[in-house]
Amino acid sequence: MGNINRSIVLSFRDVLLWFTFFIVIGSACFQTQYKFPLLFALFNILSKVIFVTSLILHIIRCLRYKKQFFTKYDILLLLLFSWLVCSSILNGHSWIMQVPFVMKSLSIRYIFTLYTPNRKEKIITILSSVFTFIVYLNFFQLLFFSSIMGYVDGDKVYLISTNYNQFGAVFMPAIFLKIIESFQTGCKRSLILLFVVCVASVAIEGSATATISILLLLLTVVFVKKYFFLKVENISILVGIVLFFFTFVLPVLSIFNVPFVSSFVEGLGKDMTFSHRTSIWIYALFQISYSPLIGYGVCDKEWFQFLLSNAVNTHNVILHFLIQGGGVGLLIFAVFVYIGIKQLLSIQDKYQRELLLTVVIVFFLMSQFEVYTNTFIYIFIFLMFISKEMLTCKFIENV
Repeated sequence: MGNINRSIVLSFRDVLLWFTFFIVIGSACFQTQYKFPLLFALFNILSKVIFVTSLILHIIRCLRYKKQFFTKYDILLLLLFSWLVCSSILNGHSWIMQVPFVMKSLSIRYIFTLYTPNRKEKIITILSSVFTFIVYLNFFQLLFFSSIMGYVDGDKVYLISTNYNQFGAVFMPAIFLKIIESFQTGCKRSLILLFVVCVASVAIEGSATATISILLLLLTVVFVKKYFFLKVENISILVGIVLFFFTFVLPVLSIFNVPFVSSFVEGLGKDMTFSHRTSIWIYALFQISYSPLIGYGVCDKEWFQFLLSNAVNTHNVILHFLIQGGGVGLLIFAVFVYIGIKQLLSIQDKYQRELLLTVVIVFFLMSQFEVYTNTFIYIFIFLMFISKEMLTCKFIENV
């Protein structure tokens, strides 16, 4: 009878944890405010309740067991947030919209910490299933209820974003988690299915960058089995990102002015603007040049549209943090990412380490063309921070 009761309690706890993650992540991505405002309000209220509850429980746990209250992740996240707040105040912009981004990111972190330490394999499975479910739900909406979320300025709204180019914000953490789960279980069927749904979702809506990037990851998982080839692929993509950034994002520097690149692209009928992105980057660089150190803080939609050729963001993650926090903000963000990658690189298994690094590199490759909401950038970095722990806990428990 005791074992039966224990299994029921654990089962209820797992279900509760699943819905907790679902509310936090859903509140960060679901675009229900246009057609279902009551549902939108409910998710936001519940996400705030979850944050306050998880924070209180985290404080109690730290005091009771004399645990460290702040991790490196917390310190860097709060440092970046504090700098964006300072920059916003100095420039007369409101920083309030950044608060939910940090709250939801920390909610995920606190819930992770609060879950029983010897059940980390299960918590990865639960969090992975939440992200996967949202990806499938979005795909279902695309296929059968394409207009149910409504329209904004004549453009279709999707379940998880107002623009299909933003799908990667949810897809990439889902893929990262599913790969970790596949390492833990040894089964790749659900991972392959997730890849297929992700590729189909972005291909249906016509997101060329996301389609190519996620398809590249799928082909890598299926065909690249050796550590050496993974390493070569990662180095190649990194070099490509650097070449692209200094050729197209910062064309004024003319560091990599390679004529055949432009000729090749023009021959394909693509000028690499992807909806005039190069023009937006030039406008962004012009604005950054007037406040290179502190940036402009958290800018609203109208500010971007007025100063960035009617765009609502910079369409490049580096320019995004430069325009918000200047060189100082970008430096903090770079350190944030660096330490996350450093944690990932300490994974013992070479293949696991290199494949997860491939996902990280592809995430930032996609971020050269699109700016995801800070919530999902922070969550993705958090997954980098805990990747080693998630892949070594099983070995430690068996020692």
